[in-house]
Amino acid sequence: MSADLHIHIRKAELITSALLFQDSDMMQQITNPLPMELRDRLFTAMSDDPNVHVGEVSWLKAALSEDTDTYVPSAVETINALIPPTRLTLLTKELIDAVVAALEGNGRAPGYAVSGAGPVEIFLREHVGEEVYTVSW
Repeated sequence: MSADLHIHIRKAELITSALLFQDSDMMQQITNPLPMELRDRLFTAMSDDPNVHVGEVSWLKAALSEDTDTYVPSAVETINALIPPTRLTLLTKELIDAVVAALEGNGRAPGYAVSGAGPVEIFLREHVGEEVYTVSW
C-alpha cells in the first residue's frame, strides 16, 4: 500500500498549528494528543488547501525494510526534503526549479508513479510567494 505525496499551498491559518504539532516530540503527541474536533478541522483545512500530486511513496515499507531505493522514488524523496512536511516553506522560483529538476530526473522506483514536471510546474508558478508544505495522504 502506498501513499500519495502532495505539495499544498497554505491558505488556512490553522495549518501552522498542525505543522508545529506534527514536528513536536512523538511522546508529547501520544501523551497529549490534539482533541478529535481540532484534528478533524485540521484535516479538512489541509484537504481544502490547493494542492498538486507529486508521486507515490511507501514510507512504511522503506522504514521497515531499510530499502528506500525500492519504495521511495528519489524525486519524491528530494521534494520531501526540499519542502518538509513539518514546516512551512516559502515558494520561490528557485524552489520550483529544484522541484521540476527532481521530477525531470530519473527519480523513479519500480511500481511507484511520479507526476510529470509540466503540470506540477504550472500549478506551482501560480503560487510563487506563498507558503507550501507537503502531505502524504
